[in-house]
Amino acid sequence: MGKLEKRIRKLVSQPNNGDYEELRYVLLGIGCSERMGGKGSHVIFTHQKAEISITVPIQKPLRRSYVLNVIKLFGLKETYDEIIGRLS
Repeated sequence: MGKLEKRIRKLVSQPNNGDYEELRYVLLGIGCSERMGGKGSHVIFTHQKAEISITVPIQKPLRRSYVLNVIKLFGLKETYDEIIGRLS
């Protein structure tokens, strides 16, 4: 299992313990681009093919709602289920 798969697995199985760096690694790994949203403490991740854009604050710990939103928008739950299926 690769690093990206491990981090997806961690985010999906433990959304309460989300970390900005973990979420950033996953989003960049699935093809999102990153840009700062001005002077503030938020980063905007955009996925061109899926036409999805999400704003995430740079904070620790990351709120559960941001992690769950990313899981839902990018279908990470299905990706997690595929990973578990391969390990079984």
